[in-house]
Amino acid sequence: MTVPPPSPEHPALDPAQFAVLRAFFRGYLHQDVDLVHGSAGAAAAAFAREANAGERDALVGEWSRFAAIVADLPLTGVRQAFSALGAAWEPATAEDVRDLNRAIRG
Repeated sequence: MTVPPPSPEHPALDPAQFAVLRAFFRGYLHQDVDLVHGSAGAAAAAFAREANAGERDALVGEWSRFAAIVADLPLTGVRQAFSALGAAWEPATAEDVRDLNRAIRG
């Protein structure tokens, strides 16, 4: 996949800096997330049940960095950032991102 050059709407995200978050996005926020889990938040809860404490802590840390990068982006930029890290799921609204944030942070 080609990632567009950095801009206010499309931040530069280095997937190598988000290995755990990328694995979570690819493994849980896939194209069937609604069918398998019911929602992105439920997918995060499934990850929390299946992961060990170190994996959960790593996800929270990487999510915190990711959330800071996308915090002021328009929704289109947020969607691009999710996609750049391997998520097939796209937040329909900013509330979807806030719900996922609450689910990841527990």
